Amino acid sequence: ISTAFAFARSDHGGVDRISALPDDLIQRILRFAPANEAASTALLSARWRSLWRSTGAVNLAVRLPEPDDGRRHGHRVSHDAVSSCHDAFVRSAQAALSAAAAAAGGRGRHVTRLTLDLRAATMDVIDRFVHTERPLGADAAPDTDVWLRLSDDVEREADRWVKRGDVVRDVVSHPAARRVEELRISASAPAVDDDDDDGEVGRLVGVFHLDLRYVPSETLRVLDLSRCSGLRMPPAVETPRLTTLRLQACAVNVNDLQRVIDAAPALATVHLDSVSFDGMEHGCYRLRLPAATTALVLARCRTDAEPYRYRRSGRPLGTSSVEIDAPGLRSFRYAGYARRFSLASPPDMARADLHFFHDMYASASTSRDLFWRFVRSFRGIRSLKLKVSDLKHVAVAGRATRAELLVAFPNVEHLELEGHHESASETAAAVAIGNLLRCCPAARHLALHLATAPPRERDSAMNGRYGRDLLRARQQADLAESLDRFARRRRRKPNPPPPPPPPTPVNSMDEHLSIVGLSGRSFACLKNSLRRFVIQFRMDRPNCIGVKLIKFFAENAIHLEEMRIDGGNQRMHDHINHMVEGWISDSSSAKKRANHESSQGIDASTPRFRLLPLERR
Repeated sequence: ISTAFAFARSDHGGVDRISALPDDLIQRILRFAPANEAASTALLSARWRSLWRSTGAVNLAVRLPEPDDGRRHGHRVSHDAVSSCHDAFVRSAQAALSAAAAAAGGRGRHVTRLTLDLRAATMDVIDRFVHTERPLGADAAPDTDVWLRLSDDVEREADRWVKRGDVVRDVVSHPAARRVEELRISASAPAVDDDDDDGEVGRLVGVFHLDLRYVPSETLRVLDLSRCSGLRMPPAVETPRLTTLRLQACAVNVNDLQRVIDAAPALATVHLDSVSFDGMEHGCYRLRLPAATTALVLARCRTDAEPYRYRRSGRPLGTSSVEIDAPGLRSFRYAGYARRFSLASPPDMARADLHFFHDMYASASTSRDLFWRFVRSFRGIRSLKLKVSDLKHVAVAGRATRAELLVAFPNVEHLELEGHHESASETAAAVAIGNLLRCCPAARHLALHLATAPPRERDSAMNGRYGRDLLRARQQADLAESLDRFARRRRRKPNPPPPPPPPTPVNSMDEHLSIVGLSGRSFACLKNSLRRFVIQFRMDRPNCIGVKLIKFFAENAIHLEEMRIDGGNQRMHDHINHMVEGWISDSSSAKKRANHESSQGIDASTPRFRLLPLERR
């Protein structure tokens, strides 16, 4: 930030443009800067020397040295380096907070935003930084390298004369922070931050505890913690203004978390990402949210009582159950294994985003049953987004099984499905899509994101930096060429009627584009409501399931207004061929016929729906 200030000030032959900015704007910018960088801007202008102190924000950031674990002496050097860094940080943090408090006192303001960002190569380094040992009295501490390997008994004996400090407690309990509104504490290390996104978090070890008796309960609005190993809420304490609670990569007791939630009647947003829970009763995780809570995220959280390393029974990974009572919930996002799930929520929730991980221990039928029983809690939802590892885990065949498992979502207008399928199991994918079409009779927008490669391989190919850089130029060129060809085709004057075509052979392409599970079936949303269809797939052969689905919706979605297609590399001229145009023409004729038969049909003058490329996200 200080560099940006210097550049702006020296631009245009040394003209000082920053001085023209009002103090409030400069303070707003400095509010998000680390304390040392904000303080350094005082060197740029005498006018700004007090501005950074009066922003109402103190942002403390620490980058700790890397340890040398190769040798005994090297470990001692690392410990000494961490201790030295600890001492320097304590001095600078106290100076920054005291300066902010002095400026706040003079202007009648307070520190309202406090952040502490700890980063190191390993969590062990951060832990030693947060809890640096200090000797009591004149006795020297034991040799550090030996002490780190002491037995529990000897370590307890050493605790008699070794005091463990707590940087987090010292920072949040500083007098300057007595009216903090936003508190953010995070710890990160590259060695542990590259977790798998397709599985629930494993065993977590946090690096700090937060005792909320040291936090100003009357003013706190936002509490954002990362790598916290425990929360403590004193009895009879409330946080009446707390509206946002965010925990990421934390290890907490469910009862402690519930006490924090119970003390916050105005809590609107609860975001739990990669949280490891303990203290569950009978393998059940229960969460009660106040009526003010409208948004809940439960992503990659470990709620199973049985550790993964002991699992040899063949039972599914989602052995625990989750029960949530949220009377005011409007938005819910879940990422985890399909498990027993219960949600007490209002009947007209706005949206649900559900991502189910692959469970290597569960059979296809078990995964299917758990999936459909999970989504039962969202009968009144209006927007439903689903992501599954394999579409066969959604497919329900057989009238009796459908009657048992399928559930209607009469209010769903936006439906999105993402999943993987084997090339040989396209029927299961089609059945899964048909199940959801049957369950969502009022759907107006349908998006399908299909992949034939395993999720890891697909993500590597689609999201890898090398792949993106390599394909970007080619895709842009392909898209430009495709749009140009498509535009010329639409402007082309109609040719004279061609001579009658020869008889169509029995084994024509259309006969190979029917879809078992969809073709010949009737769906209410295709007759009455569907207006927009989006499909993303990889066209590996002319009769792949993506092409079949395009044909199916072009012919059967009577009121369709727009179709967006991404066949893998954005070469629209490869996808929009005469065969597809024929399907569009057929659908236009069907619309005209439907318009004569129904007073609610679309305008008969509409020649076709719009066919556009899908924009990559």
